[in-house]
Amino acid sequence: MSISVSRANAFAPPDQNLLLQTLPPDVRERVAQRLTLVRLEHRQTLYEPDSIIHRVYFPLNGVASLLAVMGDGDMVEVGTTGNEGMVGTPLILGVRTSAQEAIAQIPGDALAMEACAFVEEIERHDAFDHLVRRYLHGYINMVSQTAACNRLHEVESRCARWLLMTHDRANSDTFPLTHEFLAHMLGVRRAGVTVA
Repeated sequence: MSISVSRANAFAPPDQNLLLQTLPPDVRERVAQRLTLVRLEHRQTLYEPDSIIHRVYFPLNGVASLLAVMGDGDMVEVGTTGNEGMVGTPLILGVRTSAQEAIAQIPGDALAMEACAFVEEIERHDAFDHLVRRYLHGYINMVSQTAACNRLHEVESRCARWLLMTHDRANSDTFPLTHEFLAHMLGVRRAGVTVA
């Protein structure tokens, strides 16, 4: 279910998106008019591999995962996003699809914008375009670091990193998690997570 959000409360503390908060006030006001508050449920698909991205999401207090899905159905998490960023980054580069799947990892609220509106706004406002491009650069660096960690670090270290990053982004000491789900996120067998 979606409900409209007024500009006044779209950016109200404590649940706010830090990326949007960074925008100059006049641009933030303009962008806020095109946002809708949505509730993201656990494991809700935000977009599927090789499908059109219809919306971008700016998480407020939940966490989204970007998953690489293999031909045999196995998947591994290659990136996460919390209230520091956005989901739907291919649109920044003018690409309407993604090779990955995006899901809500930790339930929470997000501000959503239709993809066409997002593209219009980054074309209209240099400050918005510059900000999301800088975010994309940082996100690519994080994905690269995740790939390196997945190859070079033991499961215990990777599990600790994942739990700490999720804890920071969930803004809560508790969040729904199973060994099986964490195993998928880390790309290991469930037994490996249990030992870790």
